[in-house]
This record gives sequence, C-alpha cells and structure tokens, in this order.
Amino acid sequence: MNIVQRPARPCARLRPFAPIWCLSLVLLSLVGDGIAGGVPRIARLQRNYDVKNYRLVVRLDARTGAYKVTTTIRFVATASMDVMELDAVGLKSGGAWFQAGAEAAVAIRAVVKEGRPDEVKGTMVLTLPTRLAAGREAKVVVVTSATARTEQNGFFVEHDPEHPERGPIYLTHFEPFSARRFFPCHDDPADKATFDVTVETDAQLTVLANGRRMTPQAVPGDPRLARVRHVMTRPISTYLLALAVGAFDHETLDDGGVPLDVYLYGGSKNAGRFAMSIAGEALASFRRLWDVPFPYERYGQVEAPIFPAGSAAHASLSFASRESLVLPSADAQVLRLRVAGTVAHELAHQWFGDLVTMGWWDDVWLNESLATWAAGRFLAEKYGRDAMLVRAAAELHESYFRIEDGPRSHPISNRELVSLED
Repeated sequence: MNIVQRPARPCARLRPFAPIWCLSLVLLSLVGDGIAGGVPRIARLQRNYDVKNYRLVVRLDARTGAYKVTTTIRFVATASMDVMELDAVGLKSGGAWFQAGAEAAVAIRAVVKEGRPDEVKGTMVLTLPTRLAAGREAKVVVVTSATARTEQNGFFVEHDPEHPERGPIYLTHFEPFSARRFFPCHDDPADKATFDVTVETDAQLTVLANGRRMTPQAVPGDPRLARVRHVMTRPISTYLLALAVGAFDHETLDDGGVPLDVYLYGGSKNAGRFAMSIAGEALASFRRLWDVPFPYERYGQVEAPIFPAGSAAHASLSFASRESLVLPSADAQVLRLRVAGTVAHELAHQWFGDLVTMGWWDDVWLNESLATWAAGRFLAEKYGRDAMLVRAAAELHESYFRIEDGPRSHPISNRELVSLED
C-alpha cells in the first residue's frame, strides 16, 4: 500500500522546475545510498502477519485523563504462527481474545514485556490457541488502559493558560514510535491498515479523528456521554492515526469537492479563516500540479496551544501550534508567510507521506523534502519567486547551515542513525 497505483511520470507534472527538481532528487538519492556503504538500517522486527484493520473503542474520562481502549485487530498470517507479538509501551492489559473464521472467540494469554534496550521499548505477546497457517485470516481483541501523558507523545493532555475555562485538550503525536503508547499495534510504517475509531467521552466536547465522521450517538444509561465514530477506509500507517478531544470552535469551507475544516481551541472563528483560505488555494494549486486527486474525503486543521515540532500532518487531519496556524490579528502581515508555509506544507503531506509513505524511517527525508518543495512552489506562486528565494536562503543560513557546522552534521539521507529520534 506504499505506492500510488498509476503509471509513474514523476517529472511530467513538475514544470517549470521539473528538470532541476528531478535531477536534484536523483542526486540526493544517490548521495544517500552512497554514504550508507552497506551499513544496515536500524533494527527492525520482522513480524509474521499483516494487519488489515484496527477497530478501536476508546472510553475517556476527560476530567482525569484515564482511558480504556478495546482494540480489535484483523490480520492475515504471512507465515505459520502460534504467537503474536504487538508493540505496546506503558499499557496495562485487561484481557485478550482470539477468533478465527466462524469459530467462537476464546480467551488467550497476553504478557506485556517492557524495558527492552532497543527502539521497540516494549511488546505485548499473545499466545494463540492454535497454529495459524500462512494466508489464514483471524482477529484478536485486546483491552488495555492507561492515563494521558504529560509528555507530548503518544496520547497526551495539554492545558491552555490563556484559556483555562476551556478545560484540558487531548491530542495524539505518534511519529515515529508512539502509537504503541496508545494501543497495541504493529507500529511499522509499511504495515498500513484501515481504521475504525469510536470514542466515548463528555458530550460537551468535540472528538476529532481521521476519516469520515459518523453521526454522534448518546451512550445508553449516561446522558452526559456521547459516542463519536470515525471511519478511515484508505489504509494508513499507525503513526498517521490522529485523535483530538476538546472544546473546539469549528468552521468549514467547501470548495466544491473537499470540505476544509478549521478547529480552533483558543481563538475566535475569524482567527482561523486565513489558514482555511490558504488551504483552499494550496489545494487548487496542487490539483493543477499533479493528477492524483486529494486522497481523503475531507481535510481538517486543528489548533493546539503547543504542539511538538510546531505541526504534524496525519491522514486527513493536521495539528498545529497556535503560532503556526492562527494570525494574532488581521493586520499581522509579517506572520502571514509563516502560517501560509505551515498550512501548505502539511497539506502537501497528505500526498507525500500519508498517501505515499516511506517503507522505513531512514527514508523519512523523502516525506519532508517533497512536502517542502511542494509548499515552496505554491508560496512562490502566491507571493512571488523572489520573496521565496530570499526566505529559502535565510532559512538555510539560520538553520541547516548552522547544524551542518556543528556535531549534529549528517547526510540528508542517513543509514547510520543511532536512533529514530535522530
């Protein structure tokens, strides 16, 4: 699921910069592979199954941050197996069950093993009641519980000092290896699956996730709670799953094909209109640039008081910090280019990174390079080429060149990473 199923014509749609762009991409790829020199990639666990679908039912106490997740994993065995290993860190097991075909579900043993000295950190080992032959489909159901983290990874909580009356906001940040902190999974970007996510929480709060939002329903027996379901029918990597819960203001722009949503946590609706308009213009520009339609049914932008790395693009839903998404005032001209750059970059990731995903983390530079190039091209189209050349030169001098002069200097495509955080 990591390629677009159509004839490859990478340079045909990239004019007027196509020759320079394509040559640069080829040279960067060759330089990266040349530097690797056969050095093995970061250790990667080989699993003998392929996940097809995750179904998550989340029960969140928005007052305390405690939550329970019932995860149903439908998978196909790629080799004979009687043990299933999932990635899991910081989760308390509440039981597991196995079912194959029309057979009745049976309880199975689930053992959480943490403290590994490698990137994996922890696993949940499920002992299956029978040996599955290669090619056979089955499913497991695992119940886990945890509390929202204060560190900004996994499923975490934030409090906005500027708007304490809005209460806590809950967000996810799974890149690269933190989906396992929220639910047991095969946390590998190459194993894409569809998602069905239901959240039960305070009915006064807005629940956001990837894909199509179904009509919210009341939770029987407790009118204070609501059940909100989202369905993502296009397979995505686990790190691209997104969840946000909070008191958001909402506004939608429908350009005639893709509804564009902005969810604001602190500002008024008007504060997000610039980001929404830029998303509409960038979407039209990207449609002209290449012949791959927008991959998802709608696109949302979510404001957070603070967000790791400023912003992140999940499939159909992007998160960004307040300063990266919202203009403090209508006449804040200096900040317009920064907000426009963030919006265009994360929108470009919907194709480069989300629809088409690297096979492993040492090629994440391709996600970022292609999204940066596409956003830069749009900004040059909107604000002028000279302005963008000055901006690019300033960014190179202030950030990249400074890093390259220090101990963190490294090739763009790097096969010698000590850890994925590098």
